[in-house]
Amino acid sequence: MYYASDRGLLQKALRAFTDAAYIILVNGQQVESLEAEITLSQETKVTFLRLMPLVGG
Repeated sequence: MYYASDRGLLQKALRAFTDAAYIILVNGQQVESLEAEITLSQETKVTFLRLMPLVGG
């Protein structure tokens, strides 16, 4: 559940995902689509990895 005040943040996060600004890993496997179904449990490990271009490279 999210609140109306979170709508701008949600849109920003969705845009960053589709622009490949970060990737999401679930139990070490990359989530490649926002439509992917994910089963979560207390043992599930979710990682958000922000991608940054190398400077001077």
